[in-house]
Amino acid sequence: MENKLSQLVSFFQNSPPEVDNEFDKNVIVKKIPKGQFIAMEGDTCNYLPIVKSGQVRVYKLSQSGQEMTLYRIKEGESCILTISCLLTSRKFPAIAFTESESEVILIDSNTVKNWVSKFSIWREYILDYMSSIILQVLSLLENTTFNRTELRVIDFLIANAEENGNCLKITHQHIASEIGTSREVVSRILKELETQKIIILSRGSIKIQNLNALKNRNLVIN
Repeated sequence: MENKLSQLVSFFQNSPPEVDNEFDKNVIVKKIPKGQFIAMEGDTCNYLPIVKSGQVRVYKLSQSGQEMTLYRIKEGESCILTISCLLTSRKFPAIAFTESESEVILIDSNTVKNWVSKFSIWREYILDYMSSIILQVLSLLENTTFNRTELRVIDFLIANAEENGNCLKITHQHIASEIGTSREVVSRILKELETQKIIILSRGSIKIQNLNALKNRNLVIN
């Protein structure tokens, strides 16, 4: 099956035909089951991945076992940490894990370096992608460093309610892993919100009973 970079990644939609042709001839397509670790901290980066379908979570794990999501790689996206490792010959500094069954296109590291040297559009893509992800990570760092944990929990609930509806199928541990805190802290904050009749807690789910009150609570904390 032909793999066209110009159709997979919007940045390349106006690229020269040669870029598409070389891409199709030099990539490996791999299907990866849900729930599989595809890169661990300290691994050597031999391939650049581009997600064709599915979703990959990239996160850091502290010595105490606490997780912090750095970003997710979705359809048409790549991994900025892998790009950095390929270009600098450094080890992978995080963990990558498939959150759903995923189809990933892999490009050999030497091929990537050759394309970056040969095609200006690849150099532009690398710089543009690095800039966008760095801004995301800086925003995450700012949020984690300067915002109170309660605000981060509320922001997470609001964002997910607006995207998925008021009944969230989610655990306290999942929220803790997303925002970089402990499950106990998240549970305490959620219990307080339930006492205020803003949310209703049940096993494996959270119902937003009063979204406006949740947003107002956000404004008060800010």
